[in-house]
Amino acid sequence: MEARYLCHLSLILAWICLLSFPCKCTGMNALEIKLKSTVFVAFSGEDLSIDGSIHKPTNQTPADLLCFDPSQTEIYRTSIDPIKGEQSLQMHLKNLSSSGMYRFTYNTAEVKWFLRVTVNWRSRGPPDAEGSVTARPP
Repeated sequence: MEARYLCHLSLILAWICLLSFPCKCTGMNALEIKLKSTVFVAFSGEDLSIDGSIHKPTNQTPADLLCFDPSQTEIYRTSIDPIKGEQSLQMHLKNLSSSGMYRFTYNTAEVKWFLRVTVNWRSRGPPDAEGSVTARPP
């Protein structure tokens, strides 16, 4: 009787292990986009370079990495090598003019990042000399 109980118990434990093992392994090869930072500051009309990486299963169907601005307009597209599992990325975004939440997408992976666009100080002209006052003759 005790041997039958142990056999039944070991069978139940074996099924628990077999059913829980795939659940723990499903996320191992998930798509993931990583950026070195998620907050950026840029001057209006100038370019921005963003470093990051993408981790994906090898030999995946070819797809493009896309970038969308706050108005959901595509502003950047680059091909990702389907053979490599881990790939370093350097994205060069040109002529940025609006602040807000941007996003990169690749298949089902997505990463959001914030950009603050400021007015270029060079477009205002040189700053006035300290304490200088110009007077006009009467």
